[in-house]
Amino acid sequence: RLQEMCLSHSRIIRHPLVDVRGVPLQVPLAIHFARVDEFQAHKDDLLIATYPKAGTTWTQEIVDLILNKGNEEKCRRAPTHVRMPFLEMTTLDPAESGMAKLEKMAPPRVIKTHLPIQLVPHSFWEAGCKIIYVARNPKDNVVSYFHFDRMNLSQPDKYLRTSYSIIT
Repeated sequence: RLQEMCLSHSRIIRHPLVDVRGVPLQVPLAIHFARVDEFQAHKDDLLIATYPKAGTTWTQEIVDLILNKGNEEKCRRAPTHVRMPFLEMTTLDPAESGMAKLEKMAPPRVIKTHLPIQLVPHSFWEAGCKIIYVARNPKDNVVSYFHFDRMNLSQPDKYLRTSYSIIT
């Protein structure tokens, strides 16, 4: 089993970063960003916008509990990423992408994003959607992200070395 795990990690591709409107994005997202940018939000949609590792999943679960009036069984109906798709998530199978999942859901939808404000599709503002923005103490956020990135082998090597040189 250990050998199998090691082999699976050796196939992980560390994608380079490219600039999209002044924001560095990994190539797979940059390639599909036009589709994300054209996303049509509905007035009843709720957007949970966070910086990565700032409490996104906690917020998603709290929102789901509120929407389901505290009924934990209803909140267990599906995994979080199915109940509240990640808008900009790209996958090898396009049918599993965040956009594909959202297009199959009827409003009102709860949608997760890590996009900075300048990349959030304009339809969220035009539709007047409710937006929950979560911020975390920057130092705590960096430490959490550092440990996540050490485990997450899909980040570019250069990104890891340069992004955390101050704290390592």
